[in-house]
Amino acid sequence: MKTKLNAQASLRAYGILFGSQLAIGASGIFARYAMHGTGPIMVSALRLTIASLIVLSFAALSGHRKKLKYKHELLLALCGMALAAHFASWMIALCHVSIASATLLLSTSPLWTGLYDSIILKRKTTTIFWFGMAVSAVGTIIFVCGIPSIVKIETTNGAFFGEIIAAFGAIVFAFYLIAIRSVTHQYSTLTIITRTYSWAAIFLWIAAIAVQEKIPGTDIESWSGIVATAIITQLLGHTFLNASLKTFPSNTVALTTLLEPVCAAILASIVFQETLSAQMILGAVTLLAGLALVMAEGQSKKVAVENLCDEAPPKTLTGANGLGQALELKK
Repeated sequence: MKTKLNAQASLRAYGILFGSQLAIGASGIFARYAMHGTGPIMVSALRLTIASLIVLSFAALSGHRKKLKYKHELLLALCGMALAAHFASWMIALCHVSIASATLLLSTSPLWTGLYDSIILKRKTTTIFWFGMAVSAVGTIIFVCGIPSIVKIETTNGAFFGEIIAAFGAIVFAFYLIAIRSVTHQYSTLTIITRTYSWAAIFLWIAAIAVQEKIPGTDIESWSGIVATAIITQLLGHTFLNASLKTFPSNTVALTTLLEPVCAAILASIVFQETLSAQMILGAVTLLAGLALVMAEGQSKKVAVENLCDEAPPKTLTGANGLGQALELKK
């Protein structure tokens, strides 16, 4: 009986973990429908507005009120701006490239945070890290530009612009992760996301008004996509991902996020008949392999630190809060 219960719990845990990847991977599908009735920035603004109202309501009902230091309020406002740029870039990229392409390039944030830690903070890195970076760079070149003299590439200006915007979205999200590090252990995830979601929504509304994008009105298809991105992807998907941190090692959860571009590509091929060329598949596989090496190298250090913390009193343990925050807001 006990074995059966353990098997059921294990199955449920894996279901939650992979279900989160499916929900997040479906973001591009929802976004395409959302943009039927309005522009990419307005979709982002409405998505963050819905998410903000939900988390603010939850915080109010649970009596979760936390006064922050002035400098931390400013920092979270800056992080909200970065988050707004991240979501807007994601939506704009989808107007120019395939869902799989945008999702893949947007998933490269760990590469940029790794470079920052190594070059700016002068943190010690291993050969595996730099090998992973090199593999990822080669994969990106193949994916975007092709293999000279072997594969004939026909990249339109619009597609190249979309790829640049998607890469920019990854960079500003990396900036968010770097900037948020100083407060992740001082405030709860709920405190942080109520601020960053709200600030991101405000900045996106300003941008949407500036470029004269209108609310979709009575377009049911557009509203369905907007609500789905806010609730299914942003709230349920990332909540399930965070819940998985209680069951699986943080490095396992982090590496499963590499399934997001795979899920996105499969869903896009089914719903919109989007296909990837052999060159793009080769580049994607190479890029993901390099990204896996970089993430695994970074997580091995985290696990080593956590193992040292196991010898300390229980109250000193903080779990995988940093990783949880990183996973909380992605796409």
